[in-house]
Amino acid sequence: MIVQTTTTFMKRIIFSFGLLFYLSIALQPSCNLINRTEVEFTSTNFGEEIESVGNLVFRFNLDVAQPELINIWTDVAYLKIDPPLEGKFKWSASNELVFSPSGELSPCKNFTISMTDELLKIQKDRRLKAGKNKEINFTTPFLKILDWNCQWDRDPISGKAIIKTLVSFNYPVDINSLGENLLFSVDGTKQTVEFKEGQDPKSLECLLVN
Repeated sequence: MIVQTTTTFMKRIIFSFGLLFYLSIALQPSCNLINRTEVEFTSTNFGEEIESVGNLVFRFNLDVAQPELINIWTDVAYLKIDPPLEGKFKWSASNELVFSPSGELSPCKNFTISMTDELLKIQKDRRLKAGKNKEINFTTPFLKILDWNCQWDRDPISGKAIIKTLVSFNYPVDINSLGENLLFSVDGTKQTVEFKEGQDPKSLECLLVN
């Protein structure tokens, strides 16, 4: 009687372990399916600071786009860009999206990229959701002086000697707005400067008249 009871108990234990093992195997594809609906950014073709001109490429951890959408430019906003940028999108691969801005990016701007509902509902048979890596931040370069060159010259009207400085920037500059933010001094004394347009939109000429 004791032997029979022990045998029955062992069978129940073996059956329980077998059932748990079967359930773990059966449920694993479902868990993987849940995880495979979370779409995330994996890489881009740019870093934290980008150039003001050029296409932006985004790669994802999942095959998002169907074959019929690949290599077709569209106005569908798969990504939200803040502040907004005009442009078009194209899937270059099932997991790679290209954004082509319609113009040059504004200088000194911080941008945030996030996924839109258009991307998350792109697949007909399943609904995607944004994973942990769901945003990308970058900035365009701040205004800075790239080069400058000083030389002596003579005022064509007064005949006085002047210092002429040609300053080159990384962006086109406006003389009126930029002149208010440039300070020239000699031995700590502020000098009167006359600003003129440079050789191109990204440069200006500064004449030290005193």
